[in-house]
Amino acid sequence: MDYHTTIENSDVVIFALARWDGRYSSPAFSLAKKLAINNRVFYIDNPFTYSDYFKDKFRPQIKKRFNSFLQIKQPFFQQKDLPENLFLVTLPLALPINMLPEGKMYNLLKEVNSTRITKVLNAVIEEFSIRDYILVNCFNPFYGFLNSLSQKPLLKVYYTIDEITQSNYIKKHGPRLEKQVLSEADVTLATSRKLVANCREIAEHVHYFPNAADFRLFNRALTEQFERPAELKGLEDKRIICYTGHIEHRTDYKLLYHLAKAHADKIILMVGPVSGTEVNTSGLADLANVVFTGPKAIDELPAYLQYSHCTIIPYKRNKLTASIYPLKINEYLAAGKAVVATPFSEDIQSFAEVIQLADNEKSFAAEVETAIEAYDGATVERRVAFARQNTWEARADYFRDIVKQHLSAPVK
Repeated sequence: MDYHTTIENSDVVIFALARWDGRYSSPAFSLAKKLAINNRVFYIDNPFTYSDYFKDKFRPQIKKRFNSFLQIKQPFFQQKDLPENLFLVTLPLALPINMLPEGKMYNLLKEVNSTRITKVLNAVIEEFSIRDYILVNCFNPFYGFLNSLSQKPLLKVYYTIDEITQSNYIKKHGPRLEKQVLSEADVTLATSRKLVANCREIAEHVHYFPNAADFRLFNRALTEQFERPAELKGLEDKRIICYTGHIEHRTDYKLLYHLAKAHADKIILMVGPVSGTEVNTSGLADLANVVFTGPKAIDELPAYLQYSHCTIIPYKRNKLTASIYPLKINEYLAAGKAVVATPFSEDIQSFAEVIQLADNEKSFAAEVETAIEAYDGATVERRVAFARQNTWEARADYFRDIVKQHLSAPVK
């Protein structure tokens, strides 16, 4: 009976939809950084398309990849502020095909894109003598497991982080392609209980793999003193109700509007990029006590949390949010902050012992008031202890345990 190599001797190749330098926290990249402490990790950028390039070629995220797009320099590099075992790989520009309908033309151009990507990855495999490796596809079913790679992976892992039928850009082709990827995967990781149930309709080996937080980073809100952010200067006499993250279609603007009106004496601080028009049509942007900061780097967030008196997760309750385990919940708790959320998913409800849940506008506003007034040190410690269980270090250990479990199975 033959057995596979162990995780300790293996490389990890992660092909994710989220790019390493994207605007939002990425579960895949957070995991990659922790795995790179003990393993060589190759993080493959989701390719930009020619359409992306000609539309936004002066955007810093695209400009710095220009030489790699033209293959003037090697497609792989390292960042000084990242683990030395973490290699970042830029893929060539891809043909923009998402707008095409399902059919022969889409499949043909998809194959063209996959062939170009495979060529670059085979070069990386050869350059680094990659032989035994785990291939992780994180929520990027458009390219699957690139089955024409010169070196076959020991294990194919699919990592799903969202309800793909409800994700705006990828819902056109994603649901169909994800079913194929799930059927090919040796192991599937799902970030919410709802996603676990969905995946088990197709895949055999599905593991609950919830999101986590960079505990040390966000705990700095308790252990260090930060300068007051510019947007909060002159507001020293105000209580701050804070949200961090993408402000978009999951956000319950009606609830936020009611919250801002009910707490007109406080500041509703919205830290993050805004998408869509609902923020304006809802009237939220017109309220004097609502402050939008725009996008912020993740290492800037502890300062905003330090000067906040309550944090919120004001999500709508629908099919999309029912599958969400939000990254920010453990970030808020690591900072010791009170959290008020809507009960949008089974996962958020599992935090009920350390957060407040409110299922309507009136009770949400009331719970925020209670959370602000009910500060005590013991409660802060309970929040921090809860967050300490949900770190990316812990998730990396869990990933290794899952891989060991499946690699130790005899080869048939």
